[in-house]
Amino acid sequence: DLVILKKPDKKDRREILEERLLAIIFKYEPKLILKPEIYSLIVTPFSKKLAVLFKEFMSKNKEFDPSLFAGELPGELSSGFTEMILSDVEGLKDDPEFYNKEIAGLVREIEISGVKKRLVGLALKIKELEERKKKDKLKIYEKKFDYFSKKLNELEESGHKGIIL
Repeated sequence: DLVILKKPDKKDRREILEERLLAIIFKYEPKLILKPEIYSLIVTPFSKKLAVLFKEFMSKNKEFDPSLFAGELPGELSSGFTEMILSDVEGLKDDPEFYNKEIAGLVREIEISGVKKRLVGLALKIKELEERKKKDKLKIYEKKFDYFSKKLNELEESGHKGIIL
């Protein structure tokens, strides 16, 4: 008999960045997840579910208790969350300034990832419009592409500027 083993799904860069951001925030200052500028960045399925459930949890609780929160999570999220909390986040020093810089760097990288994804989508749309000779719509998408290209440039040049604490 032939047995086919399924390879574990490989996480993309965005998932890895979001999970590292959440791991650090859960260890350092969990309520940061509730800030719109952080919450809106979290879009990958596992991280988004965790953020949504965290928001619900905090609406019912004044303080964050990781064990209580983990107990309320569905099985697949609970094990992922526990792994995240127990993992020794590589390279972290127990220093608020260091955490702030790390969080700021991750936020920046996630924003860059989002802009790059947007640019890929726009490039495909532009190519399609060029092939269909839709010049009126083409100009609109070219302007959007220019806007996001500039935004990407700014983000890549900005370096670590600090977080929204």
